[in-house]
Amino acid sequence: MRKKIKLYGLISLFLLLASCDQSCDYEYFGYLNSGRSVFVVGSTGMWTLSGVSAINIDDVNGFSLNWVGSKYKYFGGSFPLVPHGVPNLREVITSNKPALWAVSSADNAVYLVDSTGPNFIYGAKIPVGRAPTSAVFSADNNLLYVTNSGADSISVIDTNSTNVGLIALNPGSRPTAIATTPDGTSLFVINSGLSSVSQVDTASKKVVGTFSVGQGPLALAVTPDGLLVYVCNSKDNTVTVHDVLSLEKVQTVTGITNPTSIAFSVDGITAYVTSGISPAGLLYTIRAKSYRLGKTPITVGNNPVYVALDTYNTLIYVANKGSNNLTIINSNDNSIAGTIALGGSPTGVISLP
Repeated sequence: MRKKIKLYGLISLFLLLASCDQSCDYEYFGYLNSGRSVFVVGSTGMWTLSGVSAINIDDVNGFSLNWVGSKYKYFGGSFPLVPHGVPNLREVITSNKPALWAVSSADNAVYLVDSTGPNFIYGAKIPVGRAPTSAVFSADNNLLYVTNSGADSISVIDTNSTNVGLIALNPGSRPTAIATTPDGTSLFVINSGLSSVSQVDTASKKVVGTFSVGQGPLALAVTPDGLLVYVCNSKDNTVTVHDVLSLEKVQTVTGITNPTSIAFSVDGITAYVTSGISPAGLLYTIRAKSYRLGKTPITVGNNPVYVALDTYNTLIYVANKGSNNLTIINSNDNSIAGTIALGGSPTGVISLP
């Protein structure tokens, strides 16, 4: 009986939401769809998509999204970045204070971002090193680590005070991507200039180990259990897997041409890797326990450079830099849920919260 009541309740909520127009209350809608506000960054702006879910899609092929409430009428469009002087955003990441932090390689800065309305930028513009490319939060969200590819260093931002420290890397390292272990004790950073990855102890803020990887490393990710590091090596078409404790290579995955980015499912069972081939890119799956590729890759847009999953582990987002669009994939069966045209060479995507 209790299950029937819950089912009727869900059906009622669906019918109520389906009947909504622009007078609907956004907070109610947001409560039902928490985790489905998607932010994409690129060379010309930031796009924000609200309500990307099965109960708010009018045209599943084109993702024609309804505006729900006038408060967020800018959702579905792009924020005016250029008037704010923030060209060439490379990545946007989230923490619980405040919602979004955007890395600008052209401005050598990190911006605090208002994710709740059209004003876009608020708070501080935080100077970092030359040509920042990527960032990751500490486990407690109190620190933000930013790779400075033009300065061979990592900027360390105190998210409470916005004070900035520095971690020095080897000359010529050109750090371009960074990840942290789930317990927050170590950082792993790609040294693109040396074809290696360095391990940084977060307590001492010093490099404690370095290991060689393939040619042209572009992206890396630590498994959710914190035991392994996967590295995408674009020039030799491999994904190498390394032990977090010993730093030794435990496996080399082949069969992916030009791997450009990687993300794990929440349970750690599957790794998703983009293949930046042309004219259409591909998204591959790797079974984490066997290191085997899935049978059939998923066709996405041209030159996919970033892959991310939503907080429910039900949708996969692929930013396609070459075709200026976002591919949305159902993770349960790897079917294409929709494609959204964006423009401006999208380079990063994130789902809130």
